Amino acid sequence: MKKLLSTIVILVIGRIPAYASWAVIQTTSATQNPATSVFSSTFPVNTTAGNLIVAFFNTSGSTITISNADIGGNAFTQVPGAKATSATTGLSDIWYLQNNPGGIKATTVHYAAATAFPAMIVYEVSGIKTSGSLDVAAQVSSQTATTTPLGAAVTTTAVGDFIVANVNVANSITGIHAGNEFTWDDSVKQFTAGSHITSASATAASHQPQWDESPSGAFCGSTASFFITPSFGLNKRSKLLKFE
Repeated sequence: MKKLLSTIVILVIGRIPAYASWAVIQTTSATQNPATSVFSSTFPVNTTAGNLIVAFFNTSGSTITISNADIGGNAFTQVPGAKATSATTGLSDIWYLQNNPGGIKATTVHYAAATAFPAMIVYEVSGIKTSGSLDVAAQVSSQTATTTPLGAAVTTTAVGDFIVANVNVANSITGIHAGNEFTWDDSVKQFTAGSHITSASATAASHQPQWDESPSGAFCGSTASFFITPSFGLNKRSKLLKFE
């Protein structure tokens, strides 16, 4: 008797992560003289709920401590490992607020003591995870004089991270160094320069900003990267089952 062979095809449908890209929605920056212990800067329009707010805070004194910072009363978190100092140029630090509540504009930083020429650059960024958003961070402190300061390198763990970098220099930043993968966003009195990774699909690899400074001067700098928001698409695959 001949055996009858039957084949059943089972279609398996699952979810696989897909990733959107980030976008810089708006920035604000400011500096102040004379010295102050409380300092603010305001976005042009209200923030959108869920977006990341990330801020660079610089001072001209390397021993100054940031007590706290907030936007519209919502507390920032200091990025671990991002604080950089230089006896020549001062302090560079990064703070952030993930999943901001929206409808807010003004970022305020409180220093433990009055500091001369405080500066800040603040970003609102969409497409970032609303929890567990920080990937990696790094800093470079007490760097010797150069006309092409290299910021802190970070090795990201995911494709498409939003990466921000700051430098606090002794003289004047004139722009991003030719060929570097970062975009120069804003310079406050030229001695501090906020920048972000240009590509929204940067590989999971080492990324390092570089600027041009004139004349040659010492510097310190901070870099941090943030995960983008995962979305999910359908993954279809089939499996053959044979029966005799």
